[in-house]
Parts: sequence; C-alpha cells; structure tokens
Amino acid sequence: MGKNACKLFTGHPYAVCAVICILVWVLTGGSTFLIRGYGLSTKAQMIIYIAIMGITVVASVILAVMKKLNVRSGVLLIMAGGFLARLWHVIYATAGEGYQHDFGHFDYNFENAVHDNYMLYILKNAGLPDFDFRGTGQFYHPPLHHTISAIAIKINQTLFPSRADNYEFLLCISLFYSLVILILIYRILKLFGFDGMSLIVPMCLASFYPAMIIGAGQINNDPLAALLSIASFYHAVKWYRERRWKEIILVALCMGFAMMTKLSAGLMAFPVGFIFIAALLKAKGREKKMWAQYGVFASLVFPLGLWFPIRNFIKWGIPPTYVFDLGIIPNQDLSGYSLLERLFGISEVSLSIPFCVYDVTYKDFNIFMILYKTSLFDDLDHHDKAFFILVATIIFILGMTLVLIMATGFVKMIRKIIKERDIEYAAVVILFLTEFISIVTFAMKYPLICSVSFRYIFVTVIFATLCLALFFKKTENELAGLIQKIGMAFIAVFSLFSVIFYATEWMAMPFF
Repeated sequence: MGKNACKLFTGHPYAVCAVICILVWVLTGGSTFLIRGYGLSTKAQMIIYIAIMGITVVASVILAVMKKLNVRSGVLLIMAGGFLARLWHVIYATAGEGYQHDFGHFDYNFENAVHDNYMLYILKNAGLPDFDFRGTGQFYHPPLHHTISAIAIKINQTLFPSRADNYEFLLCISLFYSLVILILIYRILKLFGFDGMSLIVPMCLASFYPAMIIGAGQINNDPLAALLSIASFYHAVKWYRERRWKEIILVALCMGFAMMTKLSAGLMAFPVGFIFIAALLKAKGREKKMWAQYGVFASLVFPLGLWFPIRNFIKWGIPPTYVFDLGIIPNQDLSGYSLLERLFGISEVSLSIPFCVYDVTYKDFNIFMILYKTSLFDDLDHHDKAFFILVATIIFILGMTLVLIMATGFVKMIRKIIKERDIEYAAVVILFLTEFISIVTFAMKYPLICSVSFRYIFVTVIFATLCLALFFKKTENELAGLIQKIGMAFIAVFSLFSVIFYATEWMAMPFF
C-alpha cells in the first residue's frame, strides 16, 4: 500500500471519509436501484463487490508473505475491508424497509409521525414541531439528526432534481458516521496503548461485526448519537491525560450534540463525570484551571443537551423523560415475564433460532439474548431460508465464543482496575454498567421485544473492543499464546461469515 495513501488517510481520516461518502452519494445515490438505472444489475454489482473485496484480501496476503505488511498498513487494509462491507450494505439497503426503525414512506402525514415524517416536517416548515406532540410518534426526539437530514434532503433535491424522491442517499450520511466510529475505535485502542495483534484483532471485529455493518445502513438518530457519545468518551480520556482546553471543549460539544440527537446519550455523563471527579480528587481540588474548565464544560453541555426538553416542558408541560408508548403489541408483548425471567430465563427459541423471534405464542424474552441476537441480525428474521439459517447459525455459534473471549478480557480489566487503580478502565466499566442498567430498566418499563436492541447500547463497543484487546495482549505464556491463536482463527472465520451473510442477504429481501 502506497505510503502517500497511508499518510493521507492517517493525517486526515475524517475528511477522507467525508469525500468518499460524498462520492458514493453523487455516483450511486446510495442505492442499488439507482445503479440499476445505469444498466448494471444487482447481481453484477455483487460480483464487482466480491471481486474488490477479494482483491483487498489477496493484497493483504501478498504483503504479509512479502513481509511488507506492518501493523499500521494491516489495520488500514482491515478498515478498507470494513468500508467495503458497509458500502455494499448501504447500497442495497432501502430508506423505508429492512433495517430501518420507526420509518414510513417519506410522506407528509404528521399525525402519527415516524422519523422520516419528522425530517420532512422540518423541511416543509423550516422549524421544529410547534405543538404538544405527545402521542405523535417520534417528534419527542431532540432534532439534531432530523435537522441535518432535512437540510441534506433539500440539498439533494436542489442538486439532483431527478433524484428528489430517492431518500436512500441519506444512507451515505450514516455510512460516514459508521466510518468515523471505526476510526474512533482505532484511536481509543491506540490511546490505551494497544499494538500488534491486540490492535489488529479488535479492529478486525470492529470492521466486520454485524452491528457495525448494520449501523452504516440505518438512517434514524441512533448512529449519530452513538458516534458523538463515543467521541465524548475518547476526548474525555485524552483530557484526563493532558488537561487541555481543546479536549474538554470537545467533550462538552460531543456530549451536548449527542443529547441534542437522542436524550439517552446523556448516560455518557456517568463515565465522563467519573473521569472528571477522579481528576479533581487527584489534584485535591486545588487546580484553578480545572475548575475553570469544568465551568466552561457545564456552560456548553447543559444548553446544548437540555434546551429541547426544557422548551417542550415550558411550552406544553411535556416531561423531559417522555417516550412515545407503542402500547400492547401481541407478538412483542413481554409483560407476563418477571425481571428474573427476563434476565435468566431461556425461551424455546433462544438457542434453536439465531434470529430474534417475534410471535404471539413463542418469542425471545431474555434481555441478554435479545441484545446478542440484535447485535448480529438486528430485528430481521430469515429462519425460513435454508442458506441464511445455516450462515446465521455459524455466526451465532462463533459469536458465543467471542463473548467468552471478551468475558476473559473483562476479568483482566477488573484485575487491572484493582491492582493499578486504573481510572480509565474503571470509566469503561462504568460506561458498560450504566448502559446495561439503563436498557434493563427501559425493557421492564416498556415490556416489548423492540424495547431491547443492541443499537440502544451501541456505545458499549468501547467496552467490547478493549476487553478483546486485553485478551490478545502479547504474552510469554505458551498456553495463553496458543489460546490467543485459536481465538484469532475464530474471529477470522466469524468475520468471513459476517461478510458472506451481509453480502448476499439482499437476495432474501422481499423488495428485490
């Protein structure tokens, strides 16, 4: 791989990703349907995609054999493969079906609004919903993502009038968010001092884990909220080490804008707040600069993060914690299960079907299992198709192995926290516990299967990749080294089948 290409990407990764996503928008409109208009069938597109992915793999092998593949270029090639996996998923995904959540058909019916109606409302009225929106769909969400999308729709309609009804182009924005998340995961791993296989293996999983691919093709507010939340943690750790003004301002902006995207992003206040308190105790409260930084942080994050719910409470008395209640949905209703059953119970379909099952008579109800299954396949279910059930089962089983590997890494993390009093790893654990407690609380308050989804706790990828990195940290113990090699093989096969599944899954979609 050319040194200039490496330098360009490593020096300006966000800009490079932005340019790539803009090119995808201009050339494809983010849609396989649009490409078909150029005379290229979906099958032909897939053949081209597989060929490019194959060339990437072959190039990696050749460079490795020639001993010209260092860690940096190896990670870059893995990330390139991750981009291709995301790109193909984006190209065949649609704006209203498949992996979208709470979406309709991009109409101007605002009475029972979903995310697309929210975007179009802002576009049409050049402003936010100015009424009591309780009982009116997704209007309760803070408006940053929907405003960005509305502006993008206007730009798309202006520059490409013939594509005015092609809302798939919005997937190019979520593709950008997904690529930036991938870069941030790399930077977090580097920040925590990982290199070699302890960097390469987690990056392999971050590039090809299904939830990471799926997230690139979702155009609701989850990807942006996850991106900004992960960025806030990254800059909080950097601030803890450097105490620079730039970092604490970035923490405040990222957290504030994350909450302006989705209010639940405010959960990042727990790990970030822990870091702030630890820094204050370490300085014994004597650093005037630190107090000034905290003041600036508060003056930025609170107005950005809370203006929308405060506005709604003052104008219409809408509680800041208001969530649109879907009511009772028979095939999703879990109100008959206790907390113990939700945490430790096993359904007849928990292990027999790798996809999350929705049915009136039998369904997934275990919170852990639903989180795990939705991290692999989101809410879609292909268990009636032999090929996909086979590939999905392999992914499901291998994924269980990865969970065990991460659990081992978690034990190492706890030991590190206890022995070294490591504040940064403690913050990672607090992040994980906060997200998990939150999702359990939400699941019990709104007992529907859709109330539990990995996309709601996506930021725990920070915890997962760091656990994985700790497991693969270089060791002199021969047995531990052998176990690591076996683990690498599992992850390589898991990644391969993840790519196979999401490269071919379009064939199972009813709209192709």
